[in-house]
Amino acid sequence: MRRNVSFLCDYLGISRQGYYKYINQEKEEEILGTSIVLYATELRKDLPKAGMRELYELCRRKFQSKFSIGRDQCYNLFRSNGLCQRYRKRPRTTFSNHNYFIFDDLLNTTPKLKPTHFGQLCVADITYVATQRGWAYLSLVTDAASRVIVGWQLHPTLSKDGPIEAMKKAIDFYRVNHVNLTGLIHHSDRGTQYCCNEYIALLKDLGIRASMTQTGDPLQMP
Repeated sequence: MRRNVSFLCDYLGISRQGYYKYINQEKEEEILGTSIVLYATELRKDLPKAGMRELYELCRRKFQSKFSIGRDQCYNLFRSNGLCQRYRKRPRTTFSNHNYFIFDDLLNTTPKLKPTHFGQLCVADITYVATQRGWAYLSLVTDAASRVIVGWQLHPTLSKDGPIEAMKKAIDFYRVNHVNLTGLIHHSDRGTQYCCNEYIALLKDLGIRASMTQTGDPLQMP
């Protein structure tokens, strides 16, 4: 065997040291790949809803300097061993088919409103968060000029309660910072949570002007 290796190395113009280094490297990658799969399999038991990005980062931290493969190669290991998270249908967060009043869009005008100072315009939206118990819904209120999240609330359903609590927190935040809420523009999509009587009453009582996208598209935001 050694004679055959020597002959091949001489014939190909490579050193035996380089040949064995290559063979050992392949064996190390194979061992590392097996170790990653085994470790990721154990992680999946405790983190059934973790994505490949989370698994990759946890494996990288586990093996540290021995983690010599790239991200794409690691993702391929996850895929080929059935460790990918199953596709889940993303929930809708906007339901605009209702009979509530739709307010004018005060933002997407000509020219478009560009906030210049804190407390001029806030934007409300809802996103979803995967948890061990299923989807949860995060209501956010962001000050458009500063990009500061002034109010938030995590809620298990898409009811009006989450957005209302988030807006109440935003109001408290503005007040603590001595912002006069009269004339503040509140921009959102036209989902039922933002059009319902309770939410609109909360805004009107403080002199906050409601503004809504006219397409119902939440991407039509600042």
